[in-house]
Amino acid sequence: MPNVLPLKVRARVVRALVEGNSVRSTSRLTQTDKDAVVNLGVKVGEGCARLHDKLVQGVPAGVLEVDETWGFVGRHERRKRRDDPPEWGDRYTMFAVDADTKLVPSYQSGKRTLPTATAFMEDLRARVEGRPQITFDGWPHWIEATRRTFGHRGAHVGTTVKEYQKECPSDGSGTSRSCGRVKSQTKTVVYGTPDQKRISTSKAERFNLTSRMTDRRLTRLTNAYSKKADNLDRSADLHVFHYNFCRVHESLGTTPAVMAGLADRPWTIEEMTRAALAEVGEDNQPPGERPGRYRRKTHAGDAENPLMIPRPPPVKRQAPPQSRPPLDTPRGERATAEAWAAKMAAQAAPPETRTSPGAKAWADKFKARGTEAPEPSLLKRGLNWILD
Repeated sequence: MPNVLPLKVRARVVRALVEGNSVRSTSRLTQTDKDAVVNLGVKVGEGCARLHDKLVQGVPAGVLEVDETWGFVGRHERRKRRDDPPEWGDRYTMFAVDADTKLVPSYQSGKRTLPTATAFMEDLRARVEGRPQITFDGWPHWIEATRRTFGHRGAHVGTTVKEYQKECPSDGSGTSRSCGRVKSQTKTVVYGTPDQKRISTSKAERFNLTSRMTDRRLTRLTNAYSKKADNLDRSADLHVFHYNFCRVHESLGTTPAVMAGLADRPWTIEEMTRAALAEVGEDNQPPGERPGRYRRKTHAGDAENPLMIPRPPPVKRQAPPQSRPPLDTPRGERATAEAWAAKMAAQAAPPETRTSPGAKAWADKFKARGTEAPEPSLLKRGLNWILD
């Protein structure tokens, strides 16, 4: 029997990953080793890619918006070194979103080059039926990639170019902080007869935001970036399939796959995990108990869960016996045990019967002369208490 996680634990790991948690936070939340989290994410992502190829076919032609999500592997492109692996640097996930059903019929990860854009458009052409309307931004390779795959009569193509307050980077990694606000927007008909009112990339930009919020590897200004290109690609497979078949869209009231007629109901995380693992040959189900060499150490309070180990009751500490006098006795002399016990007894006496050593010495001084000691002044009594 291999040491594998039960299906419920696997589903919890996948749920944490698709909700924007990093590998280490998922490991802490599910009490699972981080290497097991990475391996499970890669396997489930590969299975989701195969399920996407089988289920997302024959999509009706509609209004498609095309864009790309910027990410990087290992290091930014402008900071690459000569000895870095060739897969390191900027890596883009190109995708298309149906403006009506919010479905993502096709996506492709790779460098931002014409071959990658052409491969993406070929995959989109194979999944979409009819003559769709396609809108993208002003990147020049989009027009050439669309012409190679759809032809001049296979789609209605339009572009929208936004002008910002500042000059944006040419690699497409600009943000609102680096580019500023949008000053103007220019819509252009490339060929065909697209509806100019629907020439927009707003739905694609919204999916771009959704990807960055749910995929921790794409979140900006974090250290959760990918160290391997394959891990980033498998993460895109997992999140796109979860977006299409599991995540209920707020404006639709259901999933994009149900809206597009590709599914009869939303999928659950457990169903997606089981089906994806079955695609890669990992459909064996271990017993219900979680494997491990030791039981998990968690907080007490959940007595119904057998995996919870309650904390032992706190032990009440007792004060040590005062059998020895302290080292800081007055004038550097060690007091005897009897004198120390007398001092402790004097301190335990009621406040009205307590007498300071200084006041006692004042009374003994006049007692030796055979006279009654006068009442010491306020300053004298204060000095006695300070010296004591």
